[in-house]
This record gives sequence, C-alpha cells and structure tokens, in this order.
Amino acid sequence: MRGLGVGSICVIPARKARLPPTVAGFMRKSEIAWQTARTRLGSCEPQRHEGSLMIFSKTGLILNTENYLACVRFYGEILGLTQIFAIDRPDEQLTCFELGGAYLMVETGGTAHPGAKPSALCPTKFRFNVANVRTAAEELVAKGVDVIVRHYQWGETAEFADPDGNRCALRSEEGFGKSR
Repeated sequence: MRGLGVGSICVIPARKARLPPTVAGFMRKSEIAWQTARTRLGSCEPQRHEGSLMIFSKTGLILNTENYLACVRFYGEILGLTQIFAIDRPDEQLTCFELGGAYLMVETGGTAHPGAKPSALCPTKFRFNVANVRTAAEELVAKGVDVIVRHYQWGETAEFADPDGNRCALRSEEGFGKSR
C-alpha cells in the first residue's frame, strides 16, 4: 500500500471487496469471538471526550509475552482475572482477560527478562488496588510468587513480576486518589 506514512489510516471496505475464503472465514471467527467478549463483559456506553471525534467503546492493553502459557496461567490462575476468550491457531495465540472495566490481552511475541524488568526496559507497571495489601500479598506468596511489601506515607504496595518479568504491584485502596 503505497503512500501510507506514519499516522496514515487505510480503510478497506469489507462489504464491497471480495475477500479470499480464508480471510473471510478468519474475519467471521474474529467477529464471533468479539461478540462473545462483548456479551461476557456486558454492554458499556461508548466514551467521547469533549472536542474529540473518537468514540471509545472499550479500552484494553496488549501484553506481548515470550512465556505465553506461563503468563496466561499467571494472570488467570494466580491473579484470578476472568478469561473472556482465547484464540489458539498455528499463527496466532492470545488470551483476553477482564481487567477492571478494560481488558488485558496476553499475546505471543514479547521478550522475557529474569526477575522484574527495569523501568528503563519496560516503563509500564500493572497496578491492582486491593482492600488489604498484606493479605493479598500472602495469597500470592502461597501461590509461589516472590513479593516485596513496601510502606509509604500514603499506603502500601506489594511489588512482584509476572513470568516474563513485567512489573506488577498491589496497592492499598484506602487513600487512593487523595492528596498525599
């Protein structure tokens, strides 16, 4: 597709174009997966920010992983996120979890790091607010996760990493959003 540069958008009118059977089949399967996801998540009102032409119906994060199956187990079984759907094909593996009104899509294609990735390598950290950091941290430790609990003037955190070294933390809900 010539002429497409950074920030370009290419719109392919799917209804007018005749698609190869494999592509059309993939699109039908993908639409079924998203319909299932929408049903499980429930309906939500699209969000429009004043002055913006974009309407966001759902927000999510894609986490590319090297240790895909271990990360799926971690977010599903260890952290207890609810799985919305999964796709397992020779050329595509992903698992989508509910994430507090958004979604976390775990995919292949990432790079693991021993221990927690330094913020210079991965400036993102997943933060999960909980009522009691110590109790939740003890639950993680019982499931084999290394956890460091830190105390601050504004509350507590429990720092840990997923199997790829992506940084995660629990945070005390009390005092969240209040000035320090």
